[in-house]
Amino acid sequence: TFVGVLVAGNYCAADALADRLFDLAQREGSPASLATAYLHKLLACFYRGELRESEERFTRWIGVLKASGFRPLYPGTFTVPMGHGALNAWVLGYAEKARERSAQVTAFACEGKSPYDVAYAYFSEGWIYRLLREPREAEAAARKAITISDKYTVSFPGQWACVVMGWAQAQLGNAEEGILRIREATDALLKAGTRIGITDFLTALAEALALNGMVEDALGTLEDAFQANPQELVFRPHILQVRGELRLKLGQSELAEADFREAISLAQKM
Repeated sequence: TFVGVLVAGNYCAADALADRLFDLAQREGSPASLATAYLHKLLACFYRGELRESEERFTRWIGVLKASGFRPLYPGTFTVPMGHGALNAWVLGYAEKARERSAQVTAFACEGKSPYDVAYAYFSEGWIYRLLREPREAEAAARKAITISDKYTVSFPGQWACVVMGWAQAQLGNAEEGILRIREATDALLKAGTRIGITDFLTALAEALALNGMVEDALGTLEDAFQANPQELVFRPHILQVRGELRLKLGQSELAEADFREAISLAQKM
């Protein structure tokens, strides 16, 4: 139930479910239950922009694994929280910590036999590279994720990786193909009812459109990103930053300054 609610982008409901699960886990007391409870809470907090709490739950999740020797047995139960730990570190401004955590995701996945974990790990690695503005590395990681996803029919990580791939292609000079790839991926995700991360994926599309000279379309896509899921606050400062940069290029300096100031204010609150 939690996963379905989270993937659908209803983070308020996911947070409430995570709180209920945590209460049950405390009563039951097993490492597996506590680790799962911390995992769910860190995910819900991350997308709601509650970054310090997400980081705290991430730390507690790691602590349970180390103290008990508990090793997650199911696909996604290590790669997903560790991948989001990397994202949380990046948003908080700790780029090297984000790289370290991302490397741990990939190392764990490649030691196991789960196609989902491998595909997700490479997607997660590519997402971090995208946010770090390293398109060649992002493209290489996304390509691996797509290859694994296609081979083993792992749908969601493959579609998410297509967004990363499209962004990288646009950055590397092939904006038209990148735009097409991102649009196809986001359309498929929305059709499947998957809205998690949608505001950032639309921001990636806007950046690709701008690189193709379609600045007005890019600004319209950023408006879509603002409206796509008001509960997904974690990426909103980045959306504002990208819009401010586009407005600055158009000579709209006052509007750009307003975006930058709002981005700073929201980031400080988060």
